[in-house]
Amino acid sequence: MDKTLWRVYRVERGEDVGKALGLFEMRMGKRPKRARVSAKAAAEVVQALRAAGLEVEVMEGQITSDVWLTDGAVVTEQLALFGGMR
Repeated sequence: MDKTLWRVYRVERGEDVGKALGLFEMRMGKRPKRARVSAKAAAEVVQALRAAGLEVEVMEGQITSDVWLTDGAVVTEQLALFGGMR
């Protein structure tokens, strides 16, 4: 099964977006391409993400200050770790 790798950052204001993007890039070695935010996230946060060139998905049921970032990389689960399943 393939999964996209996401990392979550606490972002409450638009000015915090740059820091989250920098932390993602430092950890992952590349810039994120997509972001997921709560439907209740501050409008300035969504605007800052879009201004940074990210594709933004607004979703219900997420914590208001959480911003999920991904570079679109797919991570393959290692089923061999679960009893040799193939």
